[in-house]
Amino acid sequence: MKIWLISILTSTNIFNSSMHSRALVNRTAIVILFFIYFFLSSCDDSNEETVILTIPQNLKAVIINQGIDLTWEVAEEAKGVTIRYNIYRATEQGGDYILLGNSIRLQYFDQGVTADRTYFYLITSVDDKKNESEQSDIEQITFVVPILSVSETLMNFGKRAVELPLKISNTGNAILKWKAVANQNWVTLNVKNGAIGGKKDQIINVHVDRNLSPDTYSAVITVESEEGLSIIVRVTLDIPEVPKLFIAPQSITFGPNDISQTIEIRNSGTGLLDWQIGGGADWLEIKPRSGKVTTKTSTATLQIDRMILEPGQYNTIITVSGTNAGRKTVKIVANVTQAVMDFSVSQIDFGDFSESQQIKVKNIGKGILSWSAKSPENWIQLTPESGIINQEQAQNVSVRIFRSQLDAAEYMVNIGFTGNGGNLKLPIRVVKLGSIIGTVSNAYTGLPINGSRLQTIKYKTLSDLNGNFILSYDQEGMYPIQVVADGYLSRLETTKTKQAFAFLRVDLSPVPRSKVEIRNRIDEPTRVAHANRNSYVTNENSNQVLVLDAYTHTTIGQVILKCTSSDCHHLGIAANPVRPEVYVTISDLDQVSVIDTNLNQEVHQFTVGDYPADCVVSGDGTTMYVSLQRENKIAVVDLSIPMRVRRIGVGEQPAGLILSPNGDHLYVACAGSNSVSVIDVRSQNRIMDIVVGSAPNVVATAENGRYIYIVNTLSDNISIIDMVTHRKVISRRIGVAPIGVTVRRELNNRELAFVLDYNGKVRVIEMPLQVVYDDIDIESGKLPKSISYNQYTNQFYMLSSNSPQIRILY
Repeated sequence: MKIWLISILTSTNIFNSSMHSRALVNRTAIVILFFIYFFLSSCDDSNEETVILTIPQNLKAVIINQGIDLTWEVAEEAKGVTIRYNIYRATEQGGDYILLGNSIRLQYFDQGVTADRTYFYLITSVDDKKNESEQSDIEQITFVVPILSVSETLMNFGKRAVELPLKISNTGNAILKWKAVANQNWVTLNVKNGAIGGKKDQIINVHVDRNLSPDTYSAVITVESEEGLSIIVRVTLDIPEVPKLFIAPQSITFGPNDISQTIEIRNSGTGLLDWQIGGGADWLEIKPRSGKVTTKTSTATLQIDRMILEPGQYNTIITVSGTNAGRKTVKIVANVTQAVMDFSVSQIDFGDFSESQQIKVKNIGKGILSWSAKSPENWIQLTPESGIINQEQAQNVSVRIFRSQLDAAEYMVNIGFTGNGGNLKLPIRVVKLGSIIGTVSNAYTGLPINGSRLQTIKYKTLSDLNGNFILSYDQEGMYPIQVVADGYLSRLETTKTKQAFAFLRVDLSPVPRSKVEIRNRIDEPTRVAHANRNSYVTNENSNQVLVLDAYTHTTIGQVILKCTSSDCHHLGIAANPVRPEVYVTISDLDQVSVIDTNLNQEVHQFTVGDYPADCVVSGDGTTMYVSLQRENKIAVVDLSIPMRVRRIGVGEQPAGLILSPNGDHLYVACAGSNSVSVIDVRSQNRIMDIVVGSAPNVVATAENGRYIYIVNTLSDNISIIDMVTHRKVISRRIGVAPIGVTVRRELNNRELAFVLDYNGKVRVIEMPLQVVYDDIDIESGKLPKSISYNQYTNQFYMLSSNSPQIRILY
């Protein structure tokens, strides 16, 4: 029955945790319900004991620190039952109550409150079966607290302040009780505690005692509220040092022979004295003009500049001041007499080689001579550059020149000396010779040339055993230098000098001088080819090919061709660079003869085309190209057969031909069309024609050379073509009816083309400089036929129809 009634009470929300005061059942209803409860309980057949919970009374709310402390009372505590107390809170009158928590004691502390807000509290009793009593009376309270703050947390008294204000504020609504204490005895407060109403301030004065040693000090003032809140205020204080200026002497007099004097600056106080010197005159030099001193003594040196003063007495005042230490004055008096400057020499002549000389600066007047000099050039050095000389005394001065900084020339300069004894100039003469140094070498072998003669317009010299030379000159500029040596082409080199120096490397091209002459071995030698240490010479109207040892120049034998003398007209000959074979064109028979160079015998003949003239073999030895004069074509011969396998059309009357060093192009001199046909070897197509002079018939190039050289017999000139661009570089008149050309390449990539003309005269053209040498002494025999260069032996072969028939130069 009791359970039933409790269920009813619960369903009516009388003790709901979110009760509202207006929804509570009035006391009469409660009494009736309890009456019913007791009645039913008395009628209940069970023996269950009924517990009546005590209603909490006399609820009090008090503000403590940062919260609200609740206390209450009960009339009588229940026995044998565990009682807890539920605490409810609302934030407005008639509002909803929220269960804050519970307590087994008659006290509860609410920390979750906000300043300046009103709260409503009530308490109920609860047993361990969760039965809950009626509510207590409602207690209302507004939570107000004091809030401590200060105007500043750092008070810097600096170097001068003694007292500063500190404002203590209460930004809350409750009364603030505070106290303040300093941790250093040099800090005092005029008020150490007090009480401040809500939203009020109180100003106290903080005083510092400056009777301290120089240093920086700090202290802490702690301001604390009764509620336990505290604020730290830091106090700083700077006690500066106090320097005091003292100087000695108070006046200075310079006599006629005095150069410098000093004053002493001392700090008779404490700390650091920072001093400066001001004032003076332009004739007075003070070093230093500022400084710092603590306990020691500083010294300043005073020196008068007698060079700018006329004889007489001069006065000035200087002021010595110290930062925060006052100032003092010093009177300066200078007595100046007349000095006269002179030198021990009237001129310094360094000539061609001298680098240092010494002179004397003399004082031949009265009083002290103060002098200085400044070098007019950075290559002249004076030691010393200034001085002080007593009367009738002298001072040594060293004058040094640095020739390494000079260009070659003659120099005349004046050194200016100034002073109170007059202004003078001392002349200096220097001659600087420059040097052109270098080496003279053989352009073909790279070896040095001894005894070569080098000459400018004014100077000349010889190269030594190592080819080195030194050639003097006396003025910077461009110098043409003529270089001559026996057995070499002379050269005119040009070099530019700078800072008395130039380097020049001269490569002289050797000219063959020694010679071997072979006579009466062959009637009309025409062309020569070099293979297998031998040289093979064709006879224009004979069936014989002469075989010579290329190194000993002796006749090894003759190769007899299978043709008669009347029809054995052969114009071309070529050696195979791979196979031991030499090929001879037999023009009248349209044949090519094959000679085995191991056997020195003809081993084969084959037909190639109409009137074969010249021939050339590819670098791999597999293909031969033959010019067919009457067909205006080039025959391509497969040497493995051997047989002509193709013909390529070219200009009219093809004659001489040559392959480029890389084997990519074939160049054909076409006498009838005054042109050079260019054939692409890979495609075997004619790709262009280059116009040259009249009747081109011989073409040549150097091993790994860049240029093609073509002699034009009827126009008396030579055409030179650049193999890179396939453009004609130059056409140069050279000799009379040139008939042959051969080329030698030297170590410096210089190319020398030796051109033979109809009169047997040989001239040389140098590329890429395009210089022609006409003064070489090389001639062939009468009725010249051709000229050839053997790169393996560095020998030249000149063939002619009249004695001597073969001339070999080396």
